[in-house]
Amino acid sequence: MSLKRLYVMLNHVTQRLWTIQRILNTVLSDITSTRLEEVWIDICLDSLEQAQTAITETFERANTPDSTFAFHSILSRSIFASLPYVGGHQGVHIKVSFTTDELPWSIPGRKRKLFMLAIKFHMLALFAPWLDRGVLELRFWPDPDGEE
Repeated sequence: MSLKRLYVMLNHVTQRLWTIQRILNTVLSDITSTRLEEVWIDICLDSLEQAQTAITETFERANTPDSTFAFHSILSRSIFASLPYVGGHQGVHIKVSFTTDELPWSIPGRKRKLFMLAIKFHMLALFAPWLDRGVLELRFWPDPDGEE
């Protein structure tokens, strides 16, 4: 019997891009089923640190060509070749959000938006192969492109 559905809920994840990437790297590397039809990964971040410091440090360590290439290699493994197009209860769905009880509303809106934009930018680069294939839906909350 092969795994068809996978639901992963990650709570209290530190809001550092390299930590998020390392967790995703581990989760996706451990998948061995070739019959996956549905994957849901929900990443709930801890409350926001000093936004500017976190953004600066997180970009310095996460956005390297080697780490992105290594991540793309994981996404390009043959076991993921038959992932269905995203829609309804098919494909891969990843949501990045702040935990409900620790929303960073004390951080000014512009910094919140800037931080989520940093995360979104990195996730778009990491998951470009799956986004290009149409097998992935990425969601962010608060939505950095939405209204305050």
